[in-house]
Amino acid sequence: NGVSRLFNPLDRIRNRANNRLAAFMNPSHHMQQIPSKKRQMYLTCFAIVFVWQTLGTLFYSYYYSWPLPQSFFYSVDAGMSIGFCTDVHESKVGSRAFTIIHILLGASCVGGALILMVQSVLD
Repeated sequence: NGVSRLFNPLDRIRNRANNRLAAFMNPSHHMQQIPSKKRQMYLTCFAIVFVWQTLGTLFYSYYYSWPLPQSFFYSVDAGMSIGFCTDVHESKVGSRAFTIIHILLGASCVGGALILMVQSVLD
């Protein structure tokens, strides 16, 4: 009876699932799986996108005297060239110039970050 339990496929599947769940719940296990070079790359990508959005949010908040949530929404909306439900007509040259640079940097930052992350997953 004990021998038949060892060869039961459901028990093997259950044991593997329990082992994977235990490994998943162990936070130090995650840090060991991601090599330090990849972890540094992920943090760098996140930091670049975070700084880009923070600068855009602060600029629009200061320039238009908007609250921070509205400025953040417009920074993402303009920076990603989404144009979703925004009824802002930028009439000042300074704001237009910043938005053009913000869009170009946004496409470069987010596109580059996505490419690096996809490439690291495929490697």
